[in-house]
Amino acid sequence: MSSDSNVYLRAVSTISSYTLGKLRTGMPAQEYVQYKNDWNFFNSVWVFNYTASTINAAGKCPTPIYEFASNAERLSYIRGQISHVDYYPSAAAAGVFNDIRY
Repeated sequence: MSSDSNVYLRAVSTISSYTLGKLRTGMPAQEYVQYKNDWNFFNSVWVFNYTASTINAAGKCPTPIYEFASNAERLSYIRGQISHVDYYPSAAAAGVFNDIRY
């Protein structure tokens, strides 16, 4: 397995350890679906950014961070990030959910 694949798997393993924060209790179905979609979208972007920035540090990746296709994507990412921070404050304090910039 290539080192690039290992970076991706490490990213997936890291973010997957932070499981979905809320179950659908006291939340309307549509709101919960949005919550899950935002959570999962944040995970996807986080994995991309972690992988790209790590590979780019070795000078091998031309696109260092995810480029949002729309403002709606950016807002979904932010809502997902906020949900992660709210549910896992100790991980947030350690910087796990920070934006990855290169």
